[in-house]
Amino acid sequence: MKNNSIILILSGILLFAATACKRTFINPNNPDESQIFNSVAGMEGLVLGIKNVYTVGLSGSPGVNTSALYGIVSMDGLLTSEFRLLSSSNVALAQFDAGGSGISADNQLLLYTWAACNQVNSQCLELLDNVQKVTDSSTRNALTIYAKIYRGIALGTLATFWQQAPLTTGSNVVFSSRDSVLTEAIQQLDDAHTLAASTTIPAAFKINVLGNYENMLNISAALSARYNLFLKNYATAIARALEVTLSSSSVWVFDSPNPNPVFNTGLNGGNTMGKPVTTFGLPDSLQPDAADQRITFYQTANAAGGFSFYTAGTTQVPYYVPGEMLLTIAESYLMQGNTDSAVAYINKVRTKTAAQDAFGIGASLPAYSGAITVADLMTEIYKQRCYELYSLGLKLEDSRRLNRTPPGVSGAERKRNYLPYPLQERNGNPNTPADPSI
Repeated sequence: MKNNSIILILSGILLFAATACKRTFINPNNPDESQIFNSVAGMEGLVLGIKNVYTVGLSGSPGVNTSALYGIVSMDGLLTSEFRLLSSSNVALAQFDAGGSGISADNQLLLYTWAACNQVNSQCLELLDNVQKVTDSSTRNALTIYAKIYRGIALGTLATFWQQAPLTTGSNVVFSSRDSVLTEAIQQLDDAHTLAASTTIPAAFKINVLGNYENMLNISAALSARYNLFLKNYATAIARALEVTLSSSSVWVFDSPNPNPVFNTGLNGGNTMGKPVTTFGLPDSLQPDAADQRITFYQTANAAGGFSFYTAGTTQVPYYVPGEMLLTIAESYLMQGNTDSAVAYINKVRTKTAAQDAFGIGASLPAYSGAITVADLMTEIYKQRCYELYSLGLKLEDSRRLNRTPPGVSGAERKRNYLPYPLQERNGNPNTPADPSI
């Protein structure tokens, strides 16, 4: 991640922007809004700030970080037993490890993830409101693409963990249903994709913002495929997933000043967040084949306590992995009654070698030989998603969508369905819905 004084205008005030209904307080030591929105450099700096809020955040109390990325990986990992908590001394993490009704509305991890996503949404809306001031059309388009993608990411993250969320920010904002939030996220991503297909990103924007790490065309298509699958828009999910160039990778990049938050806050030196669970957090009936090479790829911890995409402060984290697209297509075909195509795409994941994957994720297994029924293939897809997408913050949604054993039932495979709303949001916004029971 690149450093820029304007980045701090977001990250420095995140703790003061805990609710969706409150405006940002500008840090007086950094540029004000008029400076940001009246120059290309200011808006490019704002884009980097938006990215930092989502991915890096600020250091909170030990074991807690304010970034959405840290939140989704740790909340999802603990609620679905992908991670083993090493110490219950951190109350926020211990509550997620226990799950159920034990997650309090004032949980720091809950608050920071909610706040980061709403902050990103707010700043993206402000950028979109001001981007017409940029006279160069290619630069204007690049800024628009980025703002729409990150707005889609923020809304999609909220809809993954909460039943309702605001689409906008302001005083006493209303909440929208999860389906409406996902629909808006998809619209933002599809808008970005259409614009990216017709825009040549300026060289200066690539140098200042993208580097060689982010392909906006692929990111927008991949995330649209993800959220269309969540909404069960199967035909569209297939179409979007097929648009992604699987040999290309798009990643979040970290450095010493802006380290990988999951490693740096949760894992470094055997910290409190957890270690990989060798069962992938799955029951005995869903355990991987012992020869599955993804076990080694994801489950091998290093001396510093890191594993998966969180082995060091500079380890890159993917926006998506190629196998997600293949399994999105498999599930979508299955749900449309096309079992032959579903099996074909399952096998693309099962037989894929590390050398064939942009991130080196390979199972190297034989083709599927089980029963060709909807129930059996749905179970196989769930298993493959758990192995292929381990520790990427997607298992809770997969468990709900694919009808795995819910919380409160013997043999539960997740500890909660949706999260309560942060206390700060409830205190500041009378439109905050009632919390789900679990």
